[in-house]
Amino acid sequence: MNEHSFMTEKPVKEDKSLRILDAAIRIFARKGFYNSTIADVAKVAEVAEGTIYLYFKNKDDLLISIFEHSMDLFIQEAQKELEGVTVSENAGQTTLQLHLPLERALERLRGCRP
Repeated sequence: MNEHSFMTEKPVKEDKSLRILDAAIRIFARKGFYNSTIADVAKVAEVAEGTIYLYFKNKDDLLISIFEHSMDLFIQEAQKELEGVTVSENAGQTTLQLHLPLERALERLRGCRP
C-alpha cells in the first residue's frame, strides 16, 4: 500500500484512524507484529501514542481492524467487478465469469501495497 492507501475525503476522525491503520500495516510488514509497538505505529502515523488508544483497544485490535478494513475494501471492489455478471447454465463458464472479476479486484488492491 502506498502512503495514501486508506486516505479518503471523509471526516478528520476517520482520516486519522485510516492513517493509523496504514501506519500499522507498514510497521507490521517491516518489523513483524510481535516486534512492533504502538509507539512505532504512532510515530509513522504522526499521532500521539495515546491517540491510537482512542481508536483501538490494543495492538491486537489494531491487527484485527487491518484485516476487517482490507476485507471491506476487497468486498467493495468485488461487488463493483461482479455487477452485470450473469450465471450461465455451464458451471465452468460461470466459474470463469466469477473468477476474472475477482482477480481484477485483487489486482487493484495489490497495487495499494507499500
